[in-house]
Amino acid sequence: MTDSAPQHLFVAGLHRSGTTLLARWIADHPAVSGLSGTGTMLDEGQFLQDVFPSDVEHGGPGRFGFDPRAHLTENAALLSAHNRETLQSQWAKYWEPGKLLWLEKSPSNILRARFLQAIFPEARFVFLLRHPIAVTLATHKWSQTSFFSLIANWVHVHQLHKQDLQYLNHWLVMAYESLIYAPEAATQRLQDF
Repeated sequence: MTDSAPQHLFVAGLHRSGTTLLARWIADHPAVSGLSGTGTMLDEGQFLQDVFPSDVEHGGPGRFGFDPRAHLTENAALLSAHNRETLQSQWAKYWEPGKLLWLEKSPSNILRARFLQAIFPEARFVFLLRHPIAVTLATHKWSQTSFFSLIANWVHVHQLHKQDLQYLNHWLVMAYESLIYAPEAATQRLQDF
């Protein structure tokens, strides 16, 4: 492929917004290695490392956004060369060498993108947004969270996310609905990115 180091690609979006579908779709490309067969919930990288707490430790789906500690930026105390090496080595066990892109998907990356960019400056981010009512209904089925709280979490997380975008160098926001109803156009947007 190339002699240069692979670039990191992070997929993010609230739980039940289609991040697993999108990550698997991207990982099907021959130049991409995604996390798979890890034995963790939905092959999410947040469960394969010990540098930062998972969203479960911040309240889980529909609640993690309310915990201020879930919002990691370039000012996080966790930012260090040691933690960069630790994350890289913990995730690299599951990535295929020789690929151009190494993909990691965790929904709560939506609040960690600035931190991840500080750790991996070449990183790119694809954020998936889905209508808040659809996310709420899908999440409510398996969470112990009220409809009101789920909607409030969606709004809060997306407000923080919108503010964070100005600090990111390489990002793309896509609508879940565009993946479903216009997959060819969505594929082209991803390829152009």
